[in-house]
Amino acid sequence: MTKQVNTLILCSLILFLIYCSLKIGIHWDELNIIQFGNDRLKYLFSFGENEDYAKQWNSRFYPGAYSTIAIFFTKFFPTKYELEVLRIINIIFGFSAIIGITKITEELFNKNIGKITFVICFLNPHFFGHIIMNERDLIVAFCNIWSTYLIIKYIRKQNIEKKRNKIILLSGLTIGLGMGVRFVFFATLIPVLLFIIIDIFFLKKLVNKNS
Repeated sequence: MTKQVNTLILCSLILFLIYCSLKIGIHWDELNIIQFGNDRLKYLFSFGENEDYAKQWNSRFYPGAYSTIAIFFTKFFPTKYELEVLRIINIIFGFSAIIGITKITEELFNKNIGKITFVICFLNPHFFGHIIMNERDLIVAFCNIWSTYLIIKYIRKQNIEKKRNKIILLSGLTIGLGMGVRFVFFATLIPVLLFIIIDIFFLKKLVNKNS
C-alpha cells in the first residue's frame, strides 16, 4: 500500500511539473539557448561551413553541448512546440538530478533520508524553477550529482571489473557533458575529489596502524 501511495504522489508531482512547464511564461534566456542550439546544429550539419554561431557576442563563452543536443531532439516535433519540447527535456534532466542526489543520500545514509531529500529538493522553489528553464546550471548540477554518485560507486565496486568499466564509461560521459556546458564545471568536482583523497589517505593510515 505504501508503495502505491508513493507512486501516486510521484506521478502527481511529475504531472504538476509538466503542467507548470507548459504554462509558465518565456524566460529571457530561453530564446538565446534555442538560437545557440540552432546555430550550432547548422554548423554541424554544414560540416563547418555555416558559422552563424560565432556571430553572437557571448557564444564563445559557452561550448553549447547540451543546447545543441536538446535542440536536435526538438526537431522531431513541429517547430511551434520547440520551446515546450525543450522544457520537457529539461524536466527529464532535472528530475534525473533529483533522483541522483536521492541515491547519493541513500548510499551515505539510508532510504528514509533519501526520500526526505527527494521531497525537499523537488519542492525547493529555486530548483523547481530551474528544472523548467535553466539549460546551463541545471545540467551542471545534473552532471555534478551523477559524477559524485558514480565516484562513490566506483570506490565501492572497483574490484568488480565489469561494473568498474561501466562506471568509468558513465563517469566520462557525465563529466564530458558538464564540461561541454561550462568549462569551469570540473572545478565543482574539486571538493568531491579532495574528500576522496582524504578518505583514502586516512583509510590507508588506519589500515597500516591496525596491521
